[in-house]
Amino acid sequence: MYGFNHDWMYGGSGWGWMVLGWLWMAVVMLAPVLVILSLVKYLLSWPKRPGKSSRALEILDEAYARGELGREEYLQKRADLKGR
Repeated sequence: MYGFNHDWMYGGSGWGWMVLGWLWMAVVMLAPVLVILSLVKYLLSWPKRPGKSSRALEILDEAYARGELGREEYLQKRADLKGR
């Protein structure tokens, strides 16, 4: 219009802004998917109460060391605590 050159705005042929538009669209569409996948991975790898299990094993070991438990009872309870 009136001899004004709009090529600077569109990168000459227009492909410059179009490529950036496609990249932006890909980022916007992939970001929620990546967030959801990361959340699922985090929740599936969540440790199953490591503090309580290890503390229970410590108490069991101490009771066995004091002689309050027999060997078979100790091994059975230890296997139960470890989930075997």
